[in-house]
Amino acid sequence: MVMILPGICQSLRWSALTSALTSALSSALTSALTAALTSALTSALTSAVAPSLPLNPSVLFQAMLGIFFSAKSAVLIEDVPFTEEDIRNDKNPPQNIYGLYNQVGINCFIAAGIYVAVGAVSLCQVRLNKRQEYMVT
Repeated sequence: MVMILPGICQSLRWSALTSALTSALSSALTSALTAALTSALTSALTSAVAPSLPLNPSVLFQAMLGIFFSAKSAVLIEDVPFTEEDIRNDKNPPQNIYGLYNQVGINCFIAAGIYVAVGAVSLCQVRLNKRQEYMVT
């Protein structure tokens, strides 16, 4: 009996240590991969499209958020503005929440469009100001 107890304690400590290391490694690896992929995708898109369009990483971010909200991503539930009344008064339970997801997605697409419009206007202004006849000497 005395020999079994330390063995059980040691195996419990080993399994707790293993699960803690696994979860820490998994979350660190996931965040590192997400950051690397986001950085690579943003730099690839901005370098490929930047000469022709005023693409900004925030445009890409807003467009991606619009896509994910329209797909009703469960990760973004904290950013959906709903109250308990929306859940209680809903006759068909997920439809109110889905409507709010769609509204937030549309707002993200509108914000991306505004970013593109402001970028296009600023690009026109820069080109207009580079002309010699409009420069003040």
